[in-house]
Amino acid sequence: MRTDAFEAFAAFAVVAVDLVGTVVPTYLGLAAERLAVADLAAGEFAVGAWLLVMGALALFFGLELVGRRRLLPRLVGLASCS
Repeated sequence: MRTDAFEAFAAFAVVAVDLVGTVVPTYLGLAAERLAVADLAAGEFAVGAWLLVMGALALFFGLELVGRRRLLPRLVGLASCS
């Protein structure tokens, strides 16, 4: 009984870490993309292009690498266990 509770807590803790690992880079990526558009509109092409690339990388990391490849299978696994 105690082992089951610990395993459930560990599973939810891993999902929480993956959720934070998805949300934070995605938010930072969106913020970088927004700043990139503002910089490009203001004529700062070097900074705007750099922010555009960094924002795209952060979005890819947050949504694809952590969100789709790690978080989604864990959530499906937790939902199928209940």
